[in-house]
Amino acid sequence: MDAAIIVMALHDIYVIPKRYNGEEYVPVGSPANAAYFLEQIYTALKPGSRFVVVEHAGDTMMESEEVFDLHRMVEAMARSELENVGFRLVESSAALRNPKDDRSMIVFDSDIKGQTDRFVLSFEKPSN
Repeated sequence: MDAAIIVMALHDIYVIPKRYNGEEYVPVGSPANAAYFLEQIYTALKPGSRFVVVEHAGDTMMESEEVFDLHRMVEAMARSELENVGFRLVESSAALRNPKDDRSMIVFDSDIKGQTDRFVLSFEKPSN
């Protein structure tokens, strides 16, 4: 492939599936195998190809599980996960940033839906 893009969905492979038991949400499974997923994208791309990630920004002060439960992701984690597979960050954009989003609400909340602070990262599969 020449390129791949994932828009506001990378966080989903890290979410721990939960169900409401009448009192609280409890884990009912494990998150997807994120490393395998990212390795498959890396393998499918030609050298020099791009992988673009657009994601709802998460609060760096929260625990990862809490960030994922809000359907968000911390930018530094996204970058680290992709670099660990072999991708190289080549560009980022602030076009979808929203400093008014304090990153504390689930992205589906009507007060923030469509207005979340989002990051855009463009990675490249190295040619060598």
